[in-house]
Amino acid sequence: MPDAEATARIVASQATVSDKIRALNAAGYPRAEIARLLGKRYQHVRNVLEGDKVGRGASAAPGGAEEP
Repeated sequence: MPDAEATARIVASQATVSDKIRALNAAGYPRAEIARLLGKRYQHVRNVLEGDKVGRGASAAPGGAEEP
């Protein structure tokens, strides 16, 4: 796991909270540590990372109007 200075660089280089979560995860931080560093709940971190596994298309509302 990177030191505090490297962590600050990772966080500062990202625009959104979700991007920060993804970058810290890629750097090897555990989910609980990411949540603590960013001041977010563990569930938020988990949702971002698990959502990436499923794919971004899964966030569309079910039962929405579809083109035939």
